[in-house]
Amino acid sequence: MNAVECRQMRVSFVAENALSFFRLCRLADNTPRSVEVTLPIAVTKFMEGREMGAEEFFVFWKNERFVLKETSCVLNLHSRFRGSLLAVAQASQLGRALSLCRNVDPNPENLVLAGAFPPSVCDQAIPLSIALVRLEIGRGRHHGKCRLVVRSDCHVLSQGIRDLISLQVATPQPAPLPLSSS
Repeated sequence: MNAVECRQMRVSFVAENALSFFRLCRLADNTPRSVEVTLPIAVTKFMEGREMGAEEFFVFWKNERFVLKETSCVLNLHSRFRGSLLAVAQASQLGRALSLCRNVDPNPENLVLAGAFPPSVCDQAIPLSIALVRLEIGRGRHHGKCRLVVRSDCHVLSQGIRDLISLQVATPQPAPLPLSSS
């Protein structure tokens, strides 16, 4: 077996239309080769929680870039989370991708979380991306509901975090019935 010297290699992770894939491009013997593999990879795999005080949190939260890339939704909380704010907080942290930010929201029923890519992952090619999350747990006639708001400097990151938290804390939605062809 001959060893091939790889003179140049480029690896990229791309997210398009809710699909993420891994692309490996190499140039061996001056012949370009490209391999593309679709992965079920969550963006939070590369993130770590970031604890913030109220002042730092609101500097980012009110930043125009973050406001423009906000995504939000209203969820029906899964029955196992109703009445347990601690369980919602643990599930919303997505492992250790997000950290709970204490004393940021004056309402004790709301959860505020933050996460970012660690400095070792960020360089000039990948700028620092921060995700900010606010969960408003419903009370009274809104009991069992939750409003989820995610802001980031990257729209894809906002959507990804929103979708992952939704999968963790929301009641699963039934699959749509297929249309009959009668």
